[in-house]
Order: sequence, then structure tokens, then C-alpha cells
Amino acid sequence: MADRCPTRSSEIDPSGRFAAGRPAWEVAGAQLVDDVAPFEIAKLRMLNATHSTLAYLSMLAGFETVSDAVSHAPLRTLIHAMMTHEIAPTLDVPASFDLLAYRDALLDHYANPALKHRCAQIAMDGSQKLPPRILSTIQACIAQGQPFERLALAVAVWFTFLRGEADDGTRYPISDPLGERLAQLSLSAANAEQLVDAMLAVREVFSRSARQ
Repeated sequence: MADRCPTRSSEIDPSGRFAAGRPAWEVAGAQLVDDVAPFEIAKLRMLNATHSTLAYLSMLAGFETVSDAVSHAPLRTLIHAMMTHEIAPTLDVPASFDLLAYRDALLDHYANPALKHRCAQIAMDGSQKLPPRILSTIQACIAQGQPFERLALAVAVWFTFLRGEADDGTRYPISDPLGERLAQLSLSAANAEQLVDAMLAVREVFSRSARQ
């Protein structure tokens, strides 16, 4: 599958030994590595961060599933550019792992209508998902002097999503441990500056410890 990253061999057999010899998983495309951490970070940023971005944009635009959203050319272009220019440069994976091929596989995966990934479900619990998926990626971009305009857009869209109303006026529920508080902050802000200030003050989401 497009979202499957390499696996550490010791996670399959802690001893590293196999009674009948090691199965030839590589024949089916599996890759066994000594350290899965770089690949886990790649999945978190390439897949999970873009999934969340698509979900919040879709909730405002009225798309029900991820495949619906990716079939809209401007959204596909946005996510393609986000992975290419903002996320991929923050990743430190072996040269044998083709990040651009991974990007393309993810986009094809998203576009599969049979998967029916519901945007409303992906959009749940944003206060818990935003720090590791998007804020940590922005932090990495800043540390490396890389651009992050599209990732910043994802944060801004989440702020707007918390108002519980799509662009066409359709209402939807906010499912989040901090949902009531966040919705009130979003709705009470008189302008964009107040909204940003109010949200950045939510330390559970934007404190340094919450991002780690």
C-alpha cells in the first residue's frame, strides 16, 4: 500500500532469527531496515499532514471524501506542491527511498474512490493531530530555512474549520477534546488577527512541549 513504510526486522522477530529461514518479503515489495524512525516521520508528514490538510479544506468546500477532494485539480496541485517543496526537503531518508515516487503513490492512493476516506472522520481531534503532523513539520521548515506557506495555510484552514460552518453555510459538528473551547474562540474573533492571537494562546496545541 502507498502508506506502508519499511519495517525493522526485529519487530517481526525480536531475536532476528527465523526457524525456517527468513521469508522473502522483499519479493512482495517489503523493505526491512535497521531504523524505521526516518520512515515513520516521512509517513507522518507526507501522508498524515496532507490528509489533515485535505480534510479541513474539504469540510469548508463541501467535499465528502478524500478522493472527491483530490479530483478537484486545485486541491491536488496544492497537496502535490506541499509534499514536493515543503515536506520532502525536511525529511532525512536513505537515498534508496524515493520520496517523489512516494508522493505520487500517495496521490494515487488518495484518488482511489473505493477507499472512501471520509473527510469528517479525518478532521476529528485536530488539536491532537495538528502538533505532530503539521506544526512539527513547520518547525522543521523553519529550522532549515525552508518555505512553509502551504503548511501555514493548513493551520489557517483549521482555525476556520473550527467555526463549524462550510463556505455554503452548511453546519457540521466539531469532534475534538477541546472542541467547545476552540469553537468559541474561533466564533468570537472579530477579525483574522484576533483569531490567530486567540488560537496561538491555546498552549495545549501551540506550546513547544505540545509540538514534540
